[in-house]
Amino acid sequence: MVSWFGLDKHGWEWTGAAPSRYASSAWAERWFCPTCGSPMGYRSDKLPKEMHGLAATLDEPELFAPGAHFFHSKALSWLHVRDQLPRYLDGGKTLDENA
Repeated sequence: MVSWFGLDKHGWEWTGAAPSRYASSAWAERWFCPTCGSPMGYRSDKLPKEMHGLAATLDEPELFAPGAHFFHSKALSWLHVRDQLPRYLDGGKTLDENA
């Protein structure tokens, strides 16, 4: 399970060294730590107003509580998360639609 956070693409900035970028498809790019290769973020033309980062990369990830589970259709059969957050079978709605 990975915890992602989504932000307006203009509402954030990298601190420290800029990550390496990889075009994972014709419509998306992913960012990685240039030193260790850890994944750091994701941007997609399908969500043009957003960027997504991994909570584990934040100095204070506890400041961002999860609001939903996405891609629930891909959950492993042995994983049972027992919270009351909404679940979406796929990518669900964009940030604008959730506002």
